Amino acid sequence: FEGMALANNPTLASAASRIQAARGQWTQVGLPPNPTAGYSGNEIGDEGRAGQQGAFFGQEIVTGGKLRLSRSVAAQEIQMAESQSEIQRLRVLNDVRINFYDVLVAQRRVEIAQEVVQIGERAIETIEKFLQARETSRVDLLQARVETNAARILLANARNDHQAAWRRLAAVVGVP
Repeated sequence: FEGMALANNPTLASAASRIQAARGQWTQVGLPPNPTAGYSGNEIGDEGRAGQQGAFFGQEIVTGGKLRLSRSVAAQEIQMAESQSEIQRLRVLNDVRINFYDVLVAQRRVEIAQEVVQIGERAIETIEKFLQARETSRVDLLQARVETNAARILLANARNDHQAAWRRLAAVVGVP
């Protein structure tokens, strides 16, 4: 389950994407700004005149080691993203373990509830035999039926909890 979670959990893919984005940002902030070039024209063709026209070129020059400093900041952001990714990985593993044991506990609760229902049904059969032999009262039979019905309700609840635990585990693992 842990291996499947590490391969399929969407939060881990998101964390990996954040790391890649931080690395891309690191590359980008270390590059000098792009040069600019363009054409400008105003009042062209106004009253038959050529108007104001011209071309321009420009290049921003970054000084003082600012690109290096920007890369240093971006490198720290990469480390933060990697740390957060590792934290998320540990969270996912922890959630898988917790939900796995929740499934096991729920499964055991179903087994125990089934045993209690079987005991209750055997008790009803035994009390019915005693009732036919006039060794007990009808109240005992009714009480046994009530307790067996309560055990059936507990069994239904345990089965629902077991299904819910499996769903939670599947959600953490990232596989239906």
